[in-house]
Amino acid sequence: MNGGALKVFIIAGEVSGDNLGGAILSALAAHKTLDIRGIGGDAILQAGLKESLFPMDELSIMGIAEVLPKVPHMLKRIKQTVAAIEDFSPDVVLSIDAPDFCFRVQKRLHKRGIVRPKQIHYGAPTVWAWRAGRAKKISKFLDGVICLFPFEPPYFEKHGLKAVAAGHPVVDSGALTADGLKGRGDIPLKYNQVIGLLLGSRGGELKYTAPSLCASVKILQEKYPDLQIQVPTLPRLEARVIELLDAHGLKNYHIRTDKASKWDVFASCQVALAVSGTVGLELCMTKTPHIIAYKMSAFTFQILKRVIRTPYAHLGNIILNRALVPEFIQDQCQPDEMAQVVDALLCDEALVKDMQSGFIEIAKAVGAGAKETPAEIAARFILKNN
Repeated sequence: MNGGALKVFIIAGEVSGDNLGGAILSALAAHKTLDIRGIGGDAILQAGLKESLFPMDELSIMGIAEVLPKVPHMLKRIKQTVAAIEDFSPDVVLSIDAPDFCFRVQKRLHKRGIVRPKQIHYGAPTVWAWRAGRAKKISKFLDGVICLFPFEPPYFEKHGLKAVAAGHPVVDSGALTADGLKGRGDIPLKYNQVIGLLLGSRGGELKYTAPSLCASVKILQEKYPDLQIQVPTLPRLEARVIELLDAHGLKNYHIRTDKASKWDVFASCQVALAVSGTVGLELCMTKTPHIIAYKMSAFTFQILKRVIRTPYAHLGNIILNRALVPEFIQDQCQPDEMAQVVDALLCDEALVKDMQSGFIEIAKAVGAGAKETPAEIAARFILKNN
């Protein structure tokens, strides 16, 4: 790299990756003049990308379930992206998430060897959970990987791949300063029992897990008739979620689809019941006591339990290496048992304080209170390796 502009080719495949990319480009711009090309959405465009090579949305559908019918189109886009990189001859190729697409681009670029940029990926594959061999495979064509969690870098470093734990972007999202009183919205203060019901966003989650969570809340409402239910969801899922709630005879529920008030809504809940996923970590950031649950088809579960390597599903439990947050997975996802634990969290102040103390540990582990933001740490890692 010469003393001129830093030439960055960036690839993001979904909204979360686009937000990460925009933040990193802004952090890089504080140190270097940038010349940016690549694939991105609004955040990356605002950070300096003049035009996306093709619409970012095309990559967001290239997941496991959709990849086979999309193979011809994906191969065309991979070829197009590699050609654009070679034509640009950047200093850095930064790919973010979307491994089905990004790793194929990075691997082909490395194999062809026509240009030799630093090849870095943000969003390490979850080798600690399953398919550990991926760490060795990506070390053969990447120069660096930016991880979200502090326990991840050693998995890659042992294969000679440079790695850094930048922290999770949720620490900069506003979750840590959420206002629970504001998040109550139209729930009058006289109702002193408010719980959250987070049913997930995938079809399988709504089919398999959501009914058990709704049944748990029904049990709780029979004991506490005035119990208010906060239900954050996506606008496109609102009708389906209402159908689920009504089918289980739930009342006093409040659908929340405003993204801007998400953290305040989380913080307004005394306890939450959630489908397992990133939302568990988000609830930790808003200091909301919670349980997680997950069910899937029996066939899928039999396959996954043979390859999953971690004893925990909740990211916070994995970070702490202990079962801080109760988990109800597959056959354990029983409405009566979940309702009993949630009831305890509603009534036992000591239990809540213990859980929230653990949340503080988790927040620190993923970057809360650090001198640098995750984007700044990622930017420093990129500059250091150029």
